[in-house]
Amino acid sequence: MRRVFVAMFLSLMVLLAGAGGVPGAELKAALVVAGALGDRSFYDSAGAGLSRAGAEFAIPVQIFECNYDAVAYEASLATAGKAYDLVFVCGVEFTPLLTDAASRYPRASFVHMDMTGSAPGVTYVDFAEHEGAFLAGVLAASVSKSGLIGVVAGEDVPVIRNFLVGYEQGAVFAGRNVRVLVDFVGSWDDPGKGKALALAQHAAGADVIFQVAGGTGAGVIAAAREKGFWAIGVDSAQELDVPDAVLTSMRKRLDNAVYDLVKAMSEGRFRRGAVYSFGLREGGVGLSRSDVARRNVPPDVQERLAALEKEIVEGRIVVNPYRP
Repeated sequence: MRRVFVAMFLSLMVLLAGAGGVPGAELKAALVVAGALGDRSFYDSAGAGLSRAGAEFAIPVQIFECNYDAVAYEASLATAGKAYDLVFVCGVEFTPLLTDAASRYPRASFVHMDMTGSAPGVTYVDFAEHEGAFLAGVLAASVSKSGLIGVVAGEDVPVIRNFLVGYEQGAVFAGRNVRVLVDFVGSWDDPGKGKALALAQHAAGADVIFQVAGGTGAGVIAAAREKGFWAIGVDSAQELDVPDAVLTSMRKRLDNAVYDLVKAMSEGRFRRGAVYSFGLREGGVGLSRSDVARRNVPPDVQERLAALEKEIVEGRIVVNPYRP
């Protein structure tokens, strides 16, 4: 009987480990970002989710800011991997480092946000940004008076291309003869260049510009405010900061994803090595519904966007993702 009990106990422990933790066990969570908080966008959204989870579940949390210092990437992963059970990682910059980090610190569960991949032991969170960007494209095309809309993007990487294809599909779906200008800054933290490219697009006739550029996007918003055209924000509800220049924002809910995965691990449901997908159906993407957004977006356009969102969730409209 004793051998049977031991075998059953060990089997239970294996099952719980595969699920990503023992329910009720003390949990510590961390977030490692390639840049820094204060971008009012990608990193701040993830940070808000971790802070919310820490407060609600009464667990220790820590945020490591690397300030785009390549030396800090590996060091921060190591520090977090040694001391924390669940480590969220934000930034494509960490892709070549996570295989080694997961191998060196097997006690930690590393979660690469906004990425997909196959590094052993690494969990991925993938957002259907093309679905949310589709709605942004419909919106931009619907309110544009010039028939020319734009996108100022950060780096030319697959996740940004996914934004672009969704936005362009939405602009076409709007049923108007609208052209789309696209420029890449090549950086997530160069608001000066972001502003310059936005001003150039506006000079060419663009009267609505979608910024998908992280901290660089602050320059796009500054240009919109200076010249009187509309910007569309990204990741966080940026219209709350600049209500007279940001029409609304295509929110990528890193905050919801981080919170959900902390909750999953605290309850023993976390699936290590899995890919978690967050689209319109899961509340992972979508246009902001803030009071400012409702004030800025014409009522008839709001009604159309709500109907389209429902059709996408129900599968009656299929938005194609970017395929390299």
